[in-house]
Amino acid sequence: LKPDDLYTHYIMGSAYLDEQNYEEALREFERAAEIDPEDSYTLNAMAQVFRQLKELPRAAQALEQAVAVDASDPYTQNPLALVRAEMGRYDQALSILQRALEKAPENPLLHATLGDLYHSLGDDTKARDRFDYLVRRHGGTKLGHVGIAHLEMTSGRYEDAISNLLRALSLDEADGAVHVALGECY
Repeated sequence: LKPDDLYTHYIMGSAYLDEQNYEEALREFERAAEIDPEDSYTLNAMAQVFRQLKELPRAAQALEQAVAVDASDPYTQNPLALVRAEMGRYDQALSILQRALEKAPENPLLHATLGDLYHSLGDDTKARDRFDYLVRRHGGTKLGHVGIAHLEMTSGRYEDAISNLLRALSLDEADGAVHVALGECY
């Protein structure tokens, strides 16, 4: 690794982030940003740190910079929508996700996030529509089954929730969150 290389700082920052050492992670990502202030991976990573530190305006600012660099990247749009929702700006979050889906209509993560956002806003009909779409269109992804399971759980239909969680597990046996959700059903 080279000491003044963007990727060295990015890798070091990622390692610190994995260890939940947010101050050191931020320091490394800031060093990477000094080398290339338009690197969207670094800006996304900085936003992750700011989210963990509950500095949502700074997270949004870093993600807006990343979007300005590459507006077509759904993996930048998705966390920006999540941050806006965490800030209570649900209309902005919905708008961001809808625009991102216009650019990447087949992206399952965007559909899942939109479904989760609809659910958190109390519109389970629209949420179910997004999750059903994922199961129909992207049957090989667990996101639709997990989303439907959460809707079923909040409606008290635990057997249906278990069935969907088992389908999700068949697609990704190692997903700890699915195991936890299954435990909540029992």
